[in-house]
Amino acid sequence: MSLSKFHKPRPLCDDAMTDGSVQSGSLTIERMLTSKEAAIYLGISVGALAMRVYRGEIKPRKLGRLNRFSNIELERLLCSPSEISDN
Repeated sequence: MSLSKFHKPRPLCDDAMTDGSVQSGSLTIERMLTSKEAAIYLGISVGALAMRVYRGEIKPRKLGRLNRFSNIELERLLCSPSEISDN
């Protein structure tokens, strides 16, 4: 599976609903992404993603001991006023 389909330079915030979900027709689609996929989606490094999780800025869902990230939550984060940067 190619990770390139997860890479989005910047979100189309006009398509985002007020609750942060993105709709395709009448169906809201949620995907759970790995840390690597989520970092690519946000355009930051995996280390920067881990730091944001540690600081509580991004909330992962736990699958056993693994972190998974909702594409809807990541889209909401990208559409928020504060920019995501690799700091």
